[in-house]
Amino acid sequence: MISLIDGDSIAYKYASIYQDTVIWDDSDEDNIVASVSTDLETALEEMDYFIEGIRDHTDTDDSVIILSPKKSFRYDVTPTYKGNRKPPKVPLEMLLPIREHLLEKGALLFDNVEADDVCVSRMYKEPGKYVLCHIDKDLNQAPGKHYNYNTQESYEVTQEEADYWFYLQVLEGDSVDGVKGCPKIGKIKAAKILAATDPKDYWEVIEETYDKAGMTYEYLIEQAQLVYMLRDFDEETQQVNLWTPTGVKNETKV
Repeated sequence: MISLIDGDSIAYKYASIYQDTVIWDDSDEDNIVASVSTDLETALEEMDYFIEGIRDHTDTDDSVIILSPKKSFRYDVTPTYKGNRKPPKVPLEMLLPIREHLLEKGALLFDNVEADDVCVSRMYKEPGKYVLCHIDKDLNQAPGKHYNYNTQESYEVTQEEADYWFYLQVLEGDSVDGVKGCPKIGKIKAAKILAATDPKDYWEVIEETYDKAGMTYEYLIEQAQLVYMLRDFDEETQQVNLWTPTGVKNETKV
């Protein structure tokens, strides 16, 4: 088997750990006074060692690392995607060279599709080939073997659980990515709604829940397309198929 690694969090982690920042004056947001020291050599060595550890823990023979571009097709769904995220006061100076290092070692990067989508799509296309290695709950939309490289937890996701996670996120949204979901429906309430619903009726109940909240059908579809991890991404053509409730895909070349 192969370790299929979401590399974004790893790159960010080591860019953060080995950058020492002291902010002397941040009273002017446009002109922050700070001193920054970095240790790129150690960061790369430790990161490579960490990735080797992932292969060891998952007992895999090889690994594939996926990185995300600056922007994805979701910004075409709505320009407010991830609009809640604020850039750090002091940029991570090593993030770019760390990503370049990973790319030089064979990491994959696509023009308009996030690492999450590529990873999930590969899990669907070639079941049993990969162990999906990540720390992101979004990737639980992929059935198969998973490994959390922060907690060192191995677990398996069934197809039913993967589908459930998608519908749960349609209801509750994703605060990390600025996806609001249905108003006044958080994780606990969303779970209660689905627990009382036959899986074949999930979408119908979700429609009713959004309608009762005064939300338009177009808004509901937008939320679903934002949280849906692609399952059939064509890496060669880079064609994206947006999710629709009828199963008829809205094909968009990106």
